[in-house]
Amino acid sequence: MSRPHWMRETSHEAYARNYNIVFPHDEHLAGRDASHDALHQELVEDGAIRVQQYDWGGAHSDYPRNIDQRYEEILKGEHSFDFSKHHNIIGEEALACRNAAALFNMSYYGKFYLTGPDAQRTADLAFTADLSKHDDRVVYSLLLNDKGGVEADVTVSILDGGTGGLHEPIFKGRGYYVVTSGFSANHTLAHLRRIINTHKLRATITDVTKQMCILSVQGPDSQRILQRYTDAGLSNDAFPVNTHRSIHVTKAANKPEDKRYRCRALRVTWSGELGWELHVPSAHAIPVYKALSRAKGLRNAGWRALTSLRYHLWNSDLRADDNPVEAGLGFACRKDGDYIGNEHVTRAKANGVTKKYAFFTLDDKVAIFGQEAIFRNGEPVGYLRRGDYAFYLDKPIGIGYVTNKGDLVTKDYLKEGHYEIEVLGEKHKATLHLKSPFDPNGQRLLGNYGPQGMDENTHEPHAGQNERAGGSE
Repeated sequence: MSRPHWMRETSHEAYARNYNIVFPHDEHLAGRDASHDALHQELVEDGAIRVQQYDWGGAHSDYPRNIDQRYEEILKGEHSFDFSKHHNIIGEEALACRNAAALFNMSYYGKFYLTGPDAQRTADLAFTADLSKHDDRVVYSLLLNDKGGVEADVTVSILDGGTGGLHEPIFKGRGYYVVTSGFSANHTLAHLRRIINTHKLRATITDVTKQMCILSVQGPDSQRILQRYTDAGLSNDAFPVNTHRSIHVTKAANKPEDKRYRCRALRVTWSGELGWELHVPSAHAIPVYKALSRAKGLRNAGWRALTSLRYHLWNSDLRADDNPVEAGLGFACRKDGDYIGNEHVTRAKANGVTKKYAFFTLDDKVAIFGQEAIFRNGEPVGYLRRGDYAFYLDKPIGIGYVTNKGDLVTKDYLKEGHYEIEVLGEKHKATLHLKSPFDPNGQRLLGNYGPQGMDENTHEPHAGQNERAGGSE
Protein backbone atom coordinates (compact mmCIF):
# COMPACT_ATOMS: atom_id res chain seq x y z
CA MET A 1 0.00 0.00 0.00
CA SER A 2 1.46 3.36 -1.04
CA ARG A 3 1.70 6.20 1.46
CA PRO A 4 -0.80 8.41 -0.46
CA HIS A 5 -3.25 5.48 -0.53
CA TRP A 6 -2.75 4.92 3.19
CA MET A 7 -3.34 8.61 3.92
CA ARG A 8 -6.57 8.69 1.89
CA GLU A 9 -7.96 5.60 3.60
CA THR A 10 -7.07 6.58 7.15
CA SER A 11 -8.17 10.21 6.71
CA HIS A 12 -11.56 9.08 5.42
CA GLU A 13 -11.98 6.67 8.35
CA ALA A 14 -10.97 9.33 10.89
CA TYR A 15 -13.65 11.68 9.51
CA ALA A 16 -16.33 8.97 9.30
CA ARG A 17 -15.69 7.75 12.87
CA ASN A 18 -15.16 11.16 14.44
CA TYR A 19 -18.03 10.79 16.92
CA ASN A 20 -17.72 7.06 17.56
CA ILE A 21 -17.15 5.79 21.09
CA VAL A 22 -13.44 5.12 21.57
CA PHE A 23 -13.08 1.70 23.20
CA PRO A 24 -9.78 0.78 24.90
CA HIS A 25 -8.76 -1.92 22.41
CA ASP A 26 -10.43 -0.61 19.29
CA GLU A 27 -8.39 -0.73 16.08
CA HIS A 28 -8.52 1.03 12.74
CA LEU A 29 -10.04 -0.80 9.79
CA ALA A 30 -8.43 1.48 7.19
CA GLY A 31 -4.79 1.46 6.18
CA ARG A 32 -4.08 -2.04 7.44
CA ASP A 33 -1.08 -3.98 6.16
CA ALA A 34 0.81 -0.92 5.00
CA SER A 35 3.81 -3.07 5.84
CA HIS A 36 4.22 -6.56 7.23
CA ASP A 37 6.92 -9.09 7.88
CA ALA A 38 7.95 -12.22 6.00
CA LEU A 39 5.82 -14.42 8.28
CA HIS A 40 2.56 -12.59 7.60
CA GLN A 41 0.91 -15.12 5.29
CA GLU A 42 2.09 -18.14 7.27
CA LEU A 43 0.59 -16.76 10.46
CA VAL A 44 -2.69 -15.82 8.79
CA GLU A 45 -2.98 -19.36 7.42
CA ASP A 46 -2.34 -20.67 10.94
CA GLY A 47 -5.33 -18.70 12.25
CA ALA A 48 -3.68 -15.46 13.33
CA ILE A 49 -5.68 -12.28 13.66
CA ARG A 50 -3.46 -9.33 12.92
CA VAL A 51 -3.30 -6.24 15.09
CA GLN A 52 -1.80 -3.01 13.86
CA GLN A 53 1.54 -1.97 15.34
CA TYR A 54 1.96 1.51 13.93
CA ASP A 55 2.47 0.94 10.20
CA TRP A 56 3.13 -2.79 10.65
CA GLY A 57 0.68 -5.63 10.73
CA GLY A 58 2.23 -6.67 13.98
CA ALA A 59 2.01 -9.58 16.39
CA HIS A 60 -0.85 -12.01 16.28
CA SER A 61 -3.32 -14.02 18.29
CA ASP A 62 -4.76 -17.38 17.29
CA TYR A 63 -8.51 -17.87 17.07
CA PRO A 64 -10.56 -21.04 16.50
CA ARG A 65 -11.27 -21.74 12.85
CA ASN A 66 -14.99 -22.29 13.50
CA ILE A 67 -15.69 -18.60 14.15
CA ASP A 68 -16.06 -15.68 11.75
CA GLN A 69 -12.47 -14.48 11.38
CA ARG A 70 -13.22 -11.37 9.36
CA TYR A 71 -11.39 -8.61 11.17
CA GLU A 72 -14.44 -6.37 11.38
CA GLU A 73 -16.35 -9.15 13.17
CA ILE A 74 -13.45 -9.99 15.50
CA LEU A 75 -13.12 -6.32 16.41
CA LYS A 76 -16.72 -6.13 17.61
CA GLY A 77 -15.66 -8.30 20.53
CA GLU A 78 -13.44 -5.43 21.69
CA HIS A 79 -16.24 -2.85 21.69
CA SER A 80 -16.68 -2.86 25.44
CA PHE A 81 -15.43 -1.26 28.65
CA ASP A 82 -15.66 -4.68 30.27
CA PHE A 83 -13.48 -7.71 29.55
CA SER A 84 -13.06 -8.48 25.86
CA LYS A 85 -14.99 -11.36 24.32
CA HIS A 86 -11.53 -12.73 23.54
CA HIS A 87 -10.41 -12.54 27.19
CA ASN A 88 -10.28 -16.32 27.61
CA ILE A 89 -8.28 -16.87 24.40
CA ILE A 90 -5.75 -14.22 25.45
CA GLY A 91 -5.58 -15.87 28.87
CA GLU A 92 -4.89 -19.29 27.37
CA GLU A 93 -1.96 -17.84 25.44
CA ALA A 94 -0.57 -16.02 28.48
CA LEU A 95 -0.86 -19.13 30.65
CA ALA A 96 0.81 -21.24 27.96
CA CYS A 97 3.82 -18.96 28.36
CA ARG A 98 3.68 -19.18 32.15
CA ASN A 99 3.11 -22.95 32.38
CA ALA A 100 4.67 -24.47 29.24
CA ALA A 101 5.99 -22.51 26.24
CA ALA A 102 4.75 -19.90 23.78
CA LEU A 103 6.01 -18.67 20.43
CA PHE A 104 5.73 -14.92 19.79
CA ASN A 105 6.31 -13.19 16.47
CA MET A 106 8.09 -9.95 17.42
CA SER A 107 9.35 -9.08 13.96
CA TYR A 108 7.82 -5.60 14.10
CA TYR A 109 10.45 -4.62 16.68
CA GLY A 110 13.03 -2.12 15.43
CA LYS A 111 16.48 -3.58 14.68
CA PHE A 112 19.53 -1.41 13.98
CA TYR A 113 23.28 -1.84 13.67
CA LEU A 114 25.44 0.95 15.08
CA THR A 115 28.93 0.85 13.56
CA GLY A 116 31.78 3.12 12.51
CA PRO A 117 34.90 4.71 14.03
CA ASP A 118 32.80 6.65 16.55
CA ALA A 119 30.32 3.89 17.37
CA GLN A 120 31.69 3.62 20.93
CA ARG A 121 31.46 7.38 21.45
CA THR A 122 27.91 7.40 20.10
CA ALA A 123 26.94 4.58 22.44
CA ASP A 124 28.50 6.35 25.42
CA LEU A 125 26.46 9.48 24.69
CA ALA A 126 23.19 7.83 23.72
CA PHE A 127 22.84 4.88 26.10
CA THR A 128 22.61 5.04 29.88
CA ALA A 129 24.09 1.59 30.55
CA ASP A 130 27.73 0.53 30.62
CA LEU A 131 28.52 -0.91 27.18
CA SER A 132 32.22 -1.55 27.77
CA LYS A 133 31.47 -5.20 28.54
CA HIS A 134 32.39 -8.39 26.67
CA ASP A 135 31.22 -8.79 23.10
CA ASP A 136 28.73 -11.54 23.95
CA ARG A 137 26.61 -9.41 26.29
CA VAL A 138 23.07 -8.13 25.79
CA VAL A 139 22.58 -4.99 27.86
CA TYR A 140 19.29 -3.33 28.76
CA SER A 141 19.59 0.44 28.39
CA LEU A 142 17.68 3.69 28.03
CA LEU A 143 17.95 6.67 25.72
CA LEU A 144 17.24 9.96 27.46
CA ASN A 145 16.50 13.49 26.32
CA ASP A 146 18.23 16.63 27.60
CA LYS A 147 15.80 16.80 30.54
CA GLY A 148 16.44 13.22 31.62
CA GLY A 149 13.17 11.84 30.25
CA VAL A 150 13.09 8.36 28.71
CA GLU A 151 12.93 8.56 24.91
CA ALA A 152 13.21 4.77 24.47
CA ASP A 153 14.26 1.58 26.20
CA VAL A 154 16.30 -0.89 24.19
CA THR A 155 18.52 -3.94 24.37
CA VAL A 156 22.02 -3.56 22.97
CA SER A 157 24.03 -6.60 21.87
CA ILE A 158 27.74 -5.85 21.92
CA LEU A 159 29.54 -7.04 18.77
CA ASP A 160 33.17 -7.24 17.66
CA GLY A 161 32.65 -7.95 13.98
CA GLY A 162 31.27 -11.05 12.33
CA THR A 163 31.81 -13.61 9.62
CA GLY A 164 29.29 -12.17 7.19
CA GLY A 165 25.56 -12.40 6.73
CA LEU A 166 22.69 -10.20 7.81
CA HIS A 167 22.67 -11.52 11.37
CA GLU A 168 26.48 -11.32 11.67
CA PRO A 169 27.78 -8.43 9.55
CA ILE A 170 31.45 -7.70 9.00
CA PHE A 171 32.71 -4.33 10.26
CA LYS A 172 35.81 -2.83 11.83
CA GLY A 173 36.05 -2.19 15.55
CA ARG A 174 33.23 -2.54 18.03
CA GLY A 175 29.62 -2.39 16.93
CA TYR A 176 26.18 -2.69 18.48
CA TYR A 177 22.95 -4.43 17.57
CA VAL A 178 20.10 -2.32 18.95
CA VAL A 179 16.59 -3.75 19.37
CA THR A 180 13.66 -1.58 20.40
CA SER A 181 9.91 -1.95 20.76
CA GLY A 182 7.76 -1.50 17.68
CA PHE A 183 6.12 1.43 19.47
CA SER A 184 9.37 3.38 19.49
CA ALA A 185 11.26 2.01 16.47
CA ASN A 186 11.11 5.09 14.25
CA HIS A 187 11.46 7.36 17.27
CA THR A 188 14.58 5.52 18.44
CA LEU A 189 16.12 5.60 14.97
CA ALA A 190 15.53 9.35 14.66
CA HIS A 191 16.91 9.98 18.15
CA LEU A 192 20.14 8.10 17.44
CA ARG A 193 20.61 9.84 14.10
CA ARG A 194 20.04 13.21 15.76
CA ILE A 195 22.79 12.49 18.28
CA ILE A 196 25.20 11.45 15.52
CA ASN A 197 24.46 14.57 13.46
CA THR A 198 24.48 17.00 16.40
CA HIS A 199 27.86 15.80 17.67
CA LYS A 200 29.30 15.24 14.17
CA LEU A 201 30.21 11.64 14.94
CA ARG A 202 31.60 9.18 12.40
CA ALA A 203 29.02 6.50 13.04
CA THR A 204 26.39 4.78 10.92
CA ILE A 205 22.95 3.49 11.85
CA THR A 206 21.76 0.68 9.55
CA ASP A 207 18.07 -0.17 9.80
CA VAL A 208 17.52 -3.91 9.25
CA THR A 209 13.99 -4.06 10.67
CA LYS A 210 12.43 -5.37 7.47
CA GLN A 211 15.34 -7.69 6.70
CA MET A 212 15.20 -9.54 10.04
CA CYS A 213 12.42 -11.44 11.80
CA ILE A 214 12.24 -12.20 15.52
CA LEU A 215 10.75 -15.43 16.81
CA SER A 216 10.64 -15.49 20.60
CA VAL A 217 10.35 -18.82 22.43
CA GLN A 218 9.34 -18.20 26.05
CA GLY A 219 8.27 -20.31 29.01
CA PRO A 220 9.41 -23.10 31.37
CA ASP A 221 9.70 -25.60 28.49
CA SER A 222 11.44 -23.22 26.07
CA GLN A 223 14.93 -24.61 26.65
CA ARG A 224 13.84 -28.22 26.20
CA ILE A 225 11.90 -27.42 23.01
CA LEU A 226 14.54 -25.19 21.41
CA GLN A 227 17.32 -27.68 22.22
CA ARG A 228 15.71 -30.15 19.80
CA TYR A 229 16.44 -27.77 16.93
CA THR A 230 20.00 -26.68 17.66
CA ASP A 231 23.33 -28.20 18.63
CA ALA A 232 24.23 -25.06 20.61
CA GLY A 233 24.37 -25.47 24.37
CA LEU A 234 21.47 -23.73 26.11
CA SER A 235 22.29 -24.34 29.77
CA ASN A 236 22.90 -21.47 32.20
CA ASP A 237 26.65 -22.14 31.97
CA ALA A 238 26.79 -22.46 28.19
CA PHE A 239 24.33 -19.66 27.40
CA PRO A 240 23.91 -17.31 30.39
CA VAL A 241 21.09 -14.80 30.78
CA ASN A 242 21.62 -11.57 28.84
CA THR A 243 24.09 -12.98 26.32
CA HIS A 244 23.86 -13.67 22.59
CA ARG A 245 25.26 -16.29 20.23
CA SER A 246 25.19 -17.11 16.54
CA ILE A 247 23.53 -20.54 16.36
CA HIS A 248 22.11 -23.01 13.83
CA VAL A 249 18.44 -23.99 13.80
CA THR A 250 17.44 -27.15 11.93
CA LYS A 251 14.28 -27.79 9.89
CA ALA A 252 13.40 -30.89 11.89
CA ALA A 253 13.68 -31.77 15.57
CA ASN A 254 16.63 -33.90 16.69
CA LYS A 255 18.12 -34.03 13.18
CA PRO A 256 21.37 -32.03 13.25
CA GLU A 257 22.27 -33.39 9.80
CA ASP A 258 19.13 -31.78 8.30
CA LYS A 259 19.00 -28.39 6.58
CA ARG A 260 20.25 -25.73 9.00
CA TYR A 261 19.68 -21.99 9.19
CA ARG A 262 21.95 -19.57 10.99
CA CYS A 263 20.54 -16.85 13.22
CA ARG A 264 21.46 -14.73 16.23
CA ALA A 265 19.95 -16.00 19.48
CA LEU A 266 19.51 -13.62 22.42
CA ARG A 267 18.76 -15.01 25.85
CA VAL A 268 16.43 -12.23 26.93
CA THR A 269 12.78 -12.05 27.86
CA TRP A 270 9.93 -9.58 27.93
CA SER A 271 7.73 -12.08 29.77
CA GLY A 272 9.79 -12.82 32.88
CA GLU A 273 10.22 -16.45 31.82
CA LEU A 274 13.09 -18.60 30.64
CA GLY A 275 13.40 -17.89 26.94
CA TRP A 276 15.29 -16.92 23.80
CA GLU A 277 14.75 -14.56 20.89
CA LEU A 278 15.82 -15.89 17.49
CA HIS A 279 16.80 -13.07 15.14
CA VAL A 280 16.49 -14.69 11.73
CA PRO A 281 17.15 -13.18 8.29
CA SER A 282 13.75 -12.76 6.63
CA ALA A 283 14.77 -15.07 3.78
CA HIS A 284 14.97 -17.98 6.26
CA ALA A 285 12.16 -16.97 8.63
CA ILE A 286 9.44 -19.18 7.12
CA PRO A 287 11.28 -22.54 7.40
CA VAL A 288 12.42 -21.68 10.93
CA TYR A 289 8.86 -20.75 11.91
CA LYS A 290 7.45 -23.91 10.33
CA ALA A 291 9.93 -26.05 12.24
CA LEU A 292 9.15 -24.45 15.59
CA SER A 293 5.40 -24.32 15.02
CA ARG A 294 5.38 -28.11 14.73
CA ALA A 295 7.07 -28.52 18.12
CA LYS A 296 4.94 -30.37 20.63
CA GLY A 297 4.05 -28.20 23.61
CA LEU A 298 4.76 -24.85 21.91
CA ARG A 299 1.76 -22.59 21.32
CA ASN A 300 1.50 -19.50 19.15
CA ALA A 301 0.71 -16.42 21.24
CA GLY A 302 0.03 -12.83 20.39
CA TRP A 303 0.62 -9.23 21.29
CA ARG A 304 -2.30 -8.95 23.72
CA ALA A 305 -1.01 -11.93 25.69
CA LEU A 306 2.50 -10.46 25.68
CA THR A 307 1.39 -7.07 27.03
CA SER A 308 -0.38 -8.83 29.91
CA LEU A 309 2.93 -10.53 30.79
CA ARG A 310 5.23 -7.51 30.77
CA TYR A 311 5.74 -4.00 32.08
CA HIS A 312 7.60 -0.80 31.18
CA LEU A 313 5.80 -0.43 27.87
CA TRP A 314 7.22 2.69 26.26
CA ASN A 315 4.74 5.47 25.47
CA SER A 316 2.40 4.01 28.08
CA ASP A 317 3.82 3.46 31.56
CA LEU A 318 7.20 4.79 30.39
CA ARG A 319 7.32 8.12 28.54
CA ALA A 320 9.58 11.00 27.57
CA ASP A 321 8.47 12.95 30.67
CA ASP A 322 9.46 10.14 33.07
CA ASN A 323 12.87 10.15 34.76
CA PRO A 324 14.48 6.68 35.10
CA VAL A 325 14.56 7.06 38.90
CA GLU A 326 10.83 7.82 38.94
CA ALA A 327 10.24 4.75 36.77
CA GLY A 328 12.32 2.41 38.92
CA LEU A 329 14.99 2.12 36.24
CA GLY A 330 17.89 3.77 38.02
CA PHE A 331 19.77 0.45 37.81
CA ALA A 332 19.92 0.88 34.02
CA CYS A 333 21.91 4.12 34.36
CA ARG A 334 25.66 3.92 34.97
CA LYS A 335 27.11 6.03 37.76
CA ASP A 336 30.00 7.36 35.70
CA GLY A 337 29.75 8.65 32.18
CA ASP A 338 28.69 11.61 30.12
CA TYR A 339 25.49 10.23 28.63
CA ILE A 340 22.74 12.63 27.64
CA GLY A 341 20.48 13.43 30.60
CA ASN A 342 22.98 12.15 33.17
CA GLU A 343 22.79 15.22 35.40
CA HIS A 344 19.03 14.82 35.85
CA VAL A 345 19.39 11.16 36.82
CA THR A 346 22.18 11.98 39.28
CA ARG A 347 20.09 14.75 40.85
CA ALA A 348 17.02 12.50 41.16
CA LYS A 349 19.06 9.76 42.83
CA ALA A 350 20.53 12.25 45.31
CA ASN A 351 17.47 14.38 46.06
CA GLY A 352 14.55 11.99 45.58
CA VAL A 353 11.55 12.26 43.27
CA THR A 354 8.00 13.60 43.47
CA LYS A 355 6.35 10.68 41.68
CA LYS A 356 7.10 6.97 41.77
CA TYR A 357 6.26 3.95 39.62
CA ALA A 358 4.16 1.30 41.36
CA PHE A 359 2.07 -1.79 40.68
CA PHE A 360 -1.49 -2.28 41.89
CA THR A 361 -3.46 -5.51 42.10
CA LEU A 362 -7.22 -5.64 42.67
CA ASP A 363 -9.15 -8.48 44.28
CA ASP A 364 -12.35 -7.50 42.47
CA LYS A 365 -12.57 -8.95 38.96
CA VAL A 366 -13.01 -5.68 37.06
CA ALA A 367 -11.55 -4.67 33.71
CA ILE A 368 -8.96 -1.89 33.85
CA PHE A 369 -7.22 -0.35 30.85
CA GLY A 370 -5.37 2.73 32.11
CA GLN A 371 -6.46 6.28 33.07
CA GLU A 372 -8.22 5.00 36.23
CA ALA A 373 -7.65 7.26 39.27
CA ILE A 374 -5.41 6.11 42.14
CA PHE A 375 -6.59 7.02 45.64
CA ARG A 376 -4.38 6.91 48.74
CA ASN A 377 -6.18 7.24 52.06
CA GLY A 378 -9.15 8.67 50.19
CA GLU A 379 -7.13 11.33 48.30
CA PRO A 380 -6.32 11.19 44.56
CA VAL A 381 -2.57 10.73 44.05
CA GLY A 382 -2.29 9.78 40.39
CA TYR A 383 -3.76 7.54 37.72
CA LEU A 384 -2.96 4.22 36.11
CA ARG A 385 -0.88 4.52 32.97
CA ARG A 386 -1.81 0.99 31.98
CA GLY A 387 -4.17 -1.73 33.14
CA ASP A 388 -4.46 -5.39 32.21
CA TYR A 389 -5.32 -8.78 33.64
CA ALA A 390 -2.67 -10.92 35.34
CA PHE A 391 -3.89 -14.35 34.28
CA TYR A 392 -1.32 -16.26 36.35
CA LEU A 393 -2.26 -14.31 39.50
CA ASP A 394 -5.92 -14.32 38.40
CA LYS A 395 -6.55 -10.68 39.21
CA PRO A 396 -6.48 -7.25 37.53
CA ILE A 397 -3.13 -5.46 37.60
CA GLY A 398 -2.35 -1.82 36.94
CA ILE A 399 0.75 0.33 36.70
CA GLY A 400 0.90 4.01 37.56
CA TYR A 401 2.86 6.79 39.22
CA VAL A 402 2.01 7.90 42.76
CA THR A 403 2.48 11.56 43.76
CA ASN A 404 2.55 13.39 47.11
CA LYS A 405 1.16 16.90 46.49
CA GLY A 406 4.52 18.03 45.15
CA ASP A 407 6.53 16.59 48.05
CA LEU A 408 8.97 13.68 47.81
CA VAL A 409 7.58 10.19 47.37
CA THR A 410 9.47 7.82 49.65
CA LYS A 411 9.24 4.07 50.13
CA ASP A 412 7.59 4.59 53.52
CA TYR A 413 5.01 6.94 51.99
CA LEU A 414 4.11 4.31 49.41
CA LYS A 415 3.96 1.40 51.86
CA GLU A 416 1.93 3.16 54.56
CA GLY A 417 -1.03 4.16 52.42
CA HIS A 418 -4.36 2.43 51.85
CA TYR A 419 -5.16 2.37 48.14
CA GLU A 420 -8.19 2.25 45.91
CA ILE A 421 -8.58 2.34 42.13
CA GLU A 422 -11.63 4.10 40.70
CA VAL A 423 -13.14 2.18 37.77
CA LEU A 424 -16.11 3.78 35.98
CA GLY A 425 -17.00 5.80 39.06
CA GLU A 426 -16.69 2.94 41.57
CA LYS A 427 -13.73 2.53 43.92
CA HIS A 428 -12.10 -0.87 44.38
CA LYS A 429 -9.61 -1.81 47.10
CA ALA A 430 -6.09 -2.18 45.71
CA THR A 431 -2.76 -3.50 46.96
CA LEU A 432 0.35 -1.50 46.09
CA HIS A 433 3.54 -3.38 45.13
CA LEU A 434 6.92 -1.68 44.93
CA LYS A 435 8.11 -4.40 42.56
CA SER A 436 6.30 -6.72 40.21
CA PRO A 437 4.24 -9.15 42.32
CA PHE A 438 5.15 -11.93 39.89
CA ASP A 439 8.43 -13.78 40.59
CA PRO A 440 9.98 -10.90 42.55
CA ASN A 441 13.33 -12.68 42.90
CA GLY A 442 13.77 -13.17 39.15
CA GLN A 443 14.31 -16.93 39.36
CA ARG A 444 12.15 -18.09 36.48
CA LEU A 445 14.31 -16.50 33.78
CA LEU A 446 17.16 -18.65 35.14
CA GLY A 447 15.04 -21.76 34.72
CA ASN A 448 14.43 -22.10 38.46
CA TYR A 449 10.78 -23.06 38.74
CA GLY A 450 10.53 -23.94 42.42
CA PRO A 451 8.15 -22.21 44.87
CA GLN A 452 7.92 -18.50 44.06
CA GLY A 453 7.80 -15.90 46.81
CA MET A 454 5.41 -12.98 46.72
CA ASP A 455 7.25 -10.48 48.93
CA GLU A 456 8.29 -8.03 46.24
CA ASN A 457 9.39 -5.47 48.83
CA THR A 458 12.50 -7.54 49.67
CA HIS A 459 13.45 -8.00 46.04
CA GLU A 460 16.89 -7.05 44.83
CA PRO A 461 17.40 -7.41 41.05
CA HIS A 462 19.51 -10.33 39.93
CA ALA A 463 22.76 -9.24 38.30
CA GLY A 464 21.38 -10.30 34.94
CA GLN A 465 17.89 -9.02 35.59
CA ASN A 466 16.42 -5.96 33.98
CA GLU A 467 13.05 -4.70 32.84
CA ARG A 468 12.88 -7.50 30.33
CA ALA A 469 13.46 -10.05 33.03
CA GLY A 470 10.28 -9.49 34.96
CA GLY A 471 6.72 -9.78 33.79
CA SER A 472 3.96 -7.55 35.09
CA GLU A 473 2.22 -10.35 36.95
